[in-house]
Amino acid sequence: MGMTLTEAAKYAGATMESLELVRLVEESSMVMMEMPSMPLMGIEFQYKQQTELPRGRFRSIGGKYAESKSQREKVTEEIHPFGIELPIDTMILSQMDGQMIMEQELEAQIQSIGLDIGKTIFKGDNKSTPEEFSGFQARANNTQIFSAGNTAGGAALSLKTLKEAIRSVPGATHLYMSGEMWDLITDAAEAVGISGTISFMKNDFGVDIPMYRSLRIVDPEKDAGGADILQFNEAAVSGSATATSIYVVRQNGTPSGVCTLQGMPSGEAGIRSVVLGEDQQSPERKIRTEMYIGLKVPSNSMARIRHVGKLAVTA
Repeated sequence: MGMTLTEAAKYAGATMESLELVRLVEESSMVMMEMPSMPLMGIEFQYKQQTELPRGRFRSIGGKYAESKSQREKVTEEIHPFGIELPIDTMILSQMDGQMIMEQELEAQIQSIGLDIGKTIFKGDNKSTPEEFSGFQARANNTQIFSAGNTAGGAALSLKTLKEAIRSVPGATHLYMSGEMWDLITDAAEAVGISGTISFMKNDFGVDIPMYRSLRIVDPEKDAGGADILQFNEAAVSGSATATSIYVVRQNGTPSGVCTLQGMPSGEAGIRSVVLGEDQQSPERKIRTEMYIGLKVPSNSMARIRHVGKLAVTA
């Protein structure tokens, strides 16, 4: 599965204080719990991914082999700072429980960061919002996109389409979908005439994770605003906001797998929290918490099934 966010920070030599902040981010979001992470010194990560394999062929006795090379392209992923500044009145901080209030606000900030980064992994779009990284929805290209069907308001997912999407991602490990979508698949698995193998296992945090065949099923749950990340509000074929998506992802901890990139400034973990001095213009101090984060999505490591309606799953 690769290193968790906390393990990556520990590997890079982060302090105990920094590790505690990273752990809180991880525990705030199912996406951050499941997603492997890679520590990165610097603000960008460059790697080459293979786009074409060399071709071998038979030769005749005394004949020669034709030359053939693999083709690779350079990919650059960037680290993006994501943070929150919260003002707290100095009168509140002067009270006996002022320190406790500050600690509670810090935990709330970290939880918010974890939830909204989890959303960005799916919904981020660097073209429309240059400050953030692009997520799965924006990165999926034509060969990585499957449609549930052409029904105007959203089509019923077929297990046939789900299997096709899984086959398109060699070594796939995860299926990301909403809780409502998972319920529909579970109902299909229990229905007469519709097959599906459902089981459960615990993740590294002791949380029960459902499995479809050998793939872990994860509901990204909600963002910091309380909205479901993968709800039935995406454009269907008709354009109405009544469909959802399912993502097939390979996050196996290898160079060919999806992972977050955790910026590690000066050897620290990719998250920091500081209490700023008293504002000269107003009687308050600010807590600033920020995380340095990116996303690596190698070729053929992710597929999207779109146009899925809230309908019973078919064979």
